[in-house]
Amino acid sequence: MTPEAHSSPWTESGYSDIGSVEAIGDQVEVAFLNGDVVRLSPGRFGVRGAFEAALAEGAGGLAITVTGTDAERTITWSQLRAATDPDFAQEMRRQDAEESRRIGRRLRAVREDRGLSQKDLAALVGMSGPQLSKIETGTSDLRFSTVQTLLRAMGATLDEISGPGASERPQMAIRGRTEAHGVGRDLRV
Repeated sequence: MTPEAHSSPWTESGYSDIGSVEAIGDQVEVAFLNGDVVRLSPGRFGVRGAFEAALAEGAGGLAITVTGTDAERTITWSQLRAATDPDFAQEMRRQDAEESRRIGRRLRAVREDRGLSQKDLAALVGMSGPQLSKIETGTSDLRFSTVQTLLRAMGATLDEISGPGASERPQMAIRGRTEAHGVGRDLRV
């Protein structure tokens, strides 16, 4: 079955909405509004021993709070689903990998806007060219410290690569393309 042919349950109503939560023995039972009921040990989230479980206040049915003798954890619906639904966990890994590729493209765009070659930037931060290439193509897992080092070397900020408005294409390329097509040109005679 192709991905397009089958609907993903996480896109359907009620998949993320928690209807109730209950402590049953050494497990937490969570009922979602789509009818799914999951059980799991609060130990998976760092709560050991006796515990109480409730809907998290102010979370609008999207999280639970598990309180033990030595820890209290707020656990979101996505944490619960990733821990109990292998398909959802795989989708989260796919989305994380796509975000890594997106950050890599944004880093490359900033580098190109600064007029730096891959080789020059790699030398500035003490990494190999192939390692930087893997980061820019999203084929290497990114550490936050590496992203910070690259940004600092380029005189750039996290704002330039984060958020929905951050460009994945160099601004020079975008400007060049619009100028080539007459966009922004003064048409007065």
